[in-house]
Amino acid sequence: MPANSAERNERIIASFRSHGGDVPLENFGKRLILLHHCGNVSGREYVTPLVALRDDEDTWFIAASAGGTERHPAWYLNLTARPRTTIETPDGVESVSVIDLDEPERSQAWAKFESPLHNVEHANFRSYQERTSRTIPVVALRRATEVPS
Repeated sequence: MPANSAERNERIIASFRSHGGDVPLENFGKRLILLHHCGNVSGREYVTPLVALRDDEDTWFIAASAGGTERHPAWYLNLTARPRTTIETPDGVESVSVIDLDEPERSQAWAKFESPLHNVEHANFRSYQERTSRTIPVVALRRATEVPS
């Protein structure tokens, strides 16, 4: 990741945390989560700010768009290797299970990223898919429920 991208992410993370999840930078507002993930090879913990769509009270969708590049983002590969993680939301910290959506659920969720009804930069997500030959994965993050012992 170029230094300017890492620096941008650090500014967004700091803004998220200092404003209770309401990020004024780049007009993100409350559309972001902070995804915690562990490097599949390095074992290092990372935090990545991502636009997320709330599907219901217990589910968030994130898209592995990587800005329309031909490669999946590292965070996506890390999640597929370790499908349980933590996210920071404007409402607090949540333990979540990671579900890499298959069709037709993936297309249904992706359509939400392209829809102006969901208050995301839908034009950007549409252009991401147009720029790449890969199908952009969509991941559901479902609030993990503890099983009583």
